[in-house]
Amino acid sequence: QLAFIAFVPKNGHIYELDGYKKCPVDHGLCTEEEFLAKGSSEIRKFMERDPDNINFSMIVLCAA
Repeated sequence: QLAFIAFVPKNGHIYELDGYKKCPVDHGLCTEEEFLAKGSSEIRKFMERDPDNINFSMIVLCAA
């Protein structure tokens, strides 16, 4: 099963947006400065669940 998942900062929290889930998943408090580290940490957890799966890719959209 392939999916597109996005992590976004909103109102001091980091949220996971996944079209297969009924609503956003709140992954806890997160400042703008912490977003990249916390988002990467959540992504790493996905990859650790299935370390032999090579179907992962990542795109980062940010302001310059």
